[in-house]
Amino acid sequence: LNGRECYCAPFYRMLPGDSSNCDATCEGDTTTTCGGKFKSAIFSMHMCDSTGKDLAVASKQAKFVASDLATRITLAATLSKSMQKAGEDNQEMFGSVGDTVASD
Repeated sequence: LNGRECYCAPFYRMLPGDSSNCDATCEGDTTTTCGGKFKSAIFSMHMCDSTGKDLAVASKQAKFVASDLATRITLAATLSKSMQKAGEDNQEMFGSVGDTVASD
């Protein structure tokens, strides 16, 4: 259940609502509910020591993905131009032999 997961974040944004969807029992204390499928119960806020390290790893991964995406965009643009040129050449060639549909 989503509400029973542990999350470590430097802040959270409170949303309006009640505890009506908090229906998952806590593993450590079955007499208490710990959130549910769509809600989480927050018990404490604290500084996460690994936040800076996690951000650095995510940043490195994002740079890799951005670089890979840029390469793929360049390739797609090159292929697109090549396909467009081939289509234009075929249109001219087929049109010259009397294929009126291809020459339009």
